[in-house]
Amino acid sequence: MGTTMADIVTVSITRETKPVSQKGLGITLIVGPNASFSDATRIKYYGDLPSIAADLTNGVDDPEYKMAAVIFAQNPRVLLVAIGKKIAGDADYTEALNAISVVSNDFYGVLVVSRADADQLDVAAWVIANERITALANSNTSIINSSEAEDSLQVAKLVFSDDLSTGNATDISVNSVAMLPTVYLTSHLDTMNEIAFNLSALANTSAILDPADATNRTLIVTYTAGNIVINSATVTSGSAVTIAIVYASLPVQLKAAGNDRTSCIFTSDALNNFPDAGLLGKILPLTPGSYTGMFKSLSGVTTDVLTPTQTKNAHDKYCSTYETVGVNNMLIESWVSTGEFIDIIVFQDWLKNRITENVFSVLVNKPKVPYTDNGIADIENAVKQILQIGLNNGGISPFTYNKTTKEQTGGFYTTVPLAADVPDVDKNARVLRNVNFVAWLAGAIHTVQIDGVLTV
Repeated sequence: MGTTMADIVTVSITRETKPVSQKGLGITLIVGPNASFSDATRIKYYGDLPSIAADLTNGVDDPEYKMAAVIFAQNPRVLLVAIGKKIAGDADYTEALNAISVVSNDFYGVLVVSRADADQLDVAAWVIANERITALANSNTSIINSSEAEDSLQVAKLVFSDDLSTGNATDISVNSVAMLPTVYLTSHLDTMNEIAFNLSALANTSAILDPADATNRTLIVTYTAGNIVINSATVTSGSAVTIAIVYASLPVQLKAAGNDRTSCIFTSDALNNFPDAGLLGKILPLTPGSYTGMFKSLSGVTTDVLTPTQTKNAHDKYCSTYETVGVNNMLIESWVSTGEFIDIIVFQDWLKNRITENVFSVLVNKPKVPYTDNGIADIENAVKQILQIGLNNGGISPFTYNKTTKEQTGGFYTTVPLAADVPDVDKNARVLRNVNFVAWLAGAIHTVQIDGVLTV
């Protein structure tokens, strides 16, 4: 279809929240490589698990099925789940999602079966470009065991293929600064320590032997003044050296990118535990504006036992956790990667979609909306109707006013131009501009502080 409602009605909503079944919003797409339906089909919708199992290569053992099972386990549950197919010819998940959405884009949530950072980052970028949301589960232990400052460092691993033998030498350059060439010593371990020492003598650079490598052939190099670049790493003969750059954990990368449509959740076993599916399955059947993701118990999802420090490390990166508090299993926080909450993003999208549809309905159901004050009022009233529904649903706060200044502090208001003030160029083009609204979000309470005094 060449023309869409968005071509006729354009709605932009800006959030100012930080101190600093209708189309799409209830359906989650699970994308992976295991669907057995044809490559051309790309996407199918399902209302039950047996039908999904029948369309997967390994049936109930495939992650697409396991994710769908978690979604359908929530109460209330969505009516439909979509399975999308990443085919062998797709270069990455971006290409897969683009092809799937050409066949059908009637979905809002996106889940990817892959747990590789590169694939998850592809999906995170895609949902921003296409105004969807995603939740990503990740098991990188740096999320919980490293502070944000430590996790933000990029690390290079230098892996030597063999023990370093006497008589050879190594030259390494880090961010265009050459290390003092190291002539190999009699002992391989002594030589590796000498290389680490010489690397650590470079400005902003430190190097240690990788404690996870029992062969002592791997050096971990960090650089604290920006992104690390190993310009060269050579040996005169004998052992070859491989360079690998290990980037910061997924939530740190998402936070740095300012991704406000991705909710990252730590789980110690992302291959078998699906809090990402649980979160979308839990919130998307609910009325936008009526809920928060915090405190939600996710059926079919296993909690993690974390120390307070581990929880803080994850939360500092806007990565939620699923833990047992008291006797309750619950999602702790429900951020997207900017620190905003996912329920706010969903409510914003709901508001935009419903206003677009309501204004479009006015335009198509009247013989004509005249370019008069009354015609402009018809458009304004269509906007107000949706804002009122948003207020009734709990997404927009009740109408309140400052007792002293009388300024509005809650609810919403709209502004539209008078027909007489609209430039002729807009009237001749039949374009109405400057239809604006301001709405106060109701928010939600996530923590409570109570102070009291007992006396006798």
